[in-house]
Amino acid sequence: MSNWNRILRVLPAVFLFTGWGVAQERSPSGFHVDSVLQKKPWSFQFRSNENFTFGSFEGSILSVKYHFSPGHALRLGLSADFGDSEQDQEKYPNLDTTQVDIFTQEDNSFATVISLLYLRHYSLSSRFLFYWGAGPTFNISRERKTLMRKRVINDTLFSQITDTYTGTANAFGIKSILGGELFLSSRISIIAEYGLLFNYRRSTSETSRIIRPFSSEKPSRSLQKNTQNQFSIRGLGGRIGVSLYF
Repeated sequence: MSNWNRILRVLPAVFLFTGWGVAQERSPSGFHVDSVLQKKPWSFQFRSNENFTFGSFEGSILSVKYHFSPGHALRLGLSADFGDSEQDQEKYPNLDTTQVDIFTQEDNSFATVISLLYLRHYSLSSRFLFYWGAGPTFNISRERKTLMRKRVINDTLFSQITDTYTGTANAFGIKSILGGELFLSSRISIIAEYGLLFNYRRSTSETSRIIRPFSSEKPSRSLQKNTQNQFSIRGLGGRIGVSLYF
């Protein structure tokens, strides 16, 4: 584990223990987080990553929070990944012959994660909020891989083997979090939190193979199916980030 990773793991704990004390320092007249949240109920969250870069806090694409009141809020996170690739390759086992092995591979994948958390906030001072939250998470993924291998001799197809893999996974979980938020101004705050995830995941996969020989014989087919159900309880560790209010 790098030194930066160790620092990121420790920072949320340091923040939670010291944030309230820092917030006790004298604030500008009239500044209070409750009034800020009433005027600017929307915010985006960004997570601090390695090498001092930032990413979305709750999801890889979007992390947005809305306060219905200073003490109650909803936070939505959205992640999505898409992939589509194709690769062709030709191999000549012996340059003195006309044999050619042709490989064609196609990969398609899709995954999305949606989380919706209810957050309960408590203003411990004019600049510091303590909060806890809980809510559901949904994870859907699809994947398909196809590998076709052809052997051509004297410009004639000698054999063809097609392997196809398809996989699906659906997961439902309940996430619980505990954190703190220190307001640097009416638009910027630092957030740190820990989390725990209760998750159920069901995945299915199919692997098929079709062999087409050069002769007049019928193609041979094989199929393998797998189903897996998994329940897990996983700590999400600590994370620290920035929230921008508007």
